[in-house]
Amino acid sequence: MNRMRSGIFAAYFLCACVQSSCLVGGNIKMLSVVRTVPKLLGRASVLLRQAAENPEVVKDVAASVVKDVGTSVSKSSWSIGIGTVVGSGIAAISGCGAMFGAFSYFSTLGHNVSDLKGELADMKSASKEMNARMESVSKEMNARFDAYNARSDARFEKVYLGTMSITLGVPALLLIGLGVLQKK
Repeated sequence: MNRMRSGIFAAYFLCACVQSSCLVGGNIKMLSVVRTVPKLLGRASVLLRQAAENPEVVKDVAASVVKDVGTSVSKSSWSIGIGTVVGSGIAAISGCGAMFGAFSYFSTLGHNVSDLKGELADMKSASKEMNARMESVSKEMNARFDAYNARSDARFEKVYLGTMSITLGVPALLLIGLGVLQKK
C-alpha cells in the first residue's frame, strides 16, 4: 500500500513539474520537455526532501509557479493564454495530488512506525510475563522436589533406623538372652 501511494505521489509530482516547466518556459514542444526532464528529476528530489523537512517550501513553490504562469499569460497571445491557464490548472491539480500523496504517505509511515513501537512494547511485556511465569513454575518445581526429598529422607531414616534396630537389636537380645541364661 505504501509503495502504491509513493508511486502515485511521484507520478503526480513529476507531472506537475513537467507541466509547470513547459508553461513557465512558454514552450510546449516535446523537445523542451525531453530536455527539461533530467533537470526536473533533480529539482523534484530536492523539493521532495525540502517538503518532507519543511511544509512551508510547498507554499513557496506554489507562489512562484502562480507568479511565473501569470507573467507568461500577460506576455503571450490570448489563445496561448487560455491554454496556459488550462495547463496551469492541470498543474495545480497535479501538485495538489502530489501534496496529498506526500501527506498520505508520510502520515501512513508515521502510523506504521507507531504501530511497530506498540507491537515492540507488547512483545516486551509478553516476554516479562513469560519470564515471571517461568520463574513461578521453577519455584513451584523446586518446592515439589524439596518436599519429595524431605519425604524420601524421612522414609530413608525410618528404614535405616528400623534396619539398624533389627541389625543391632537381634544380637543385643541374643547377648542379653545368653547373659540371662548364664546367670541361672
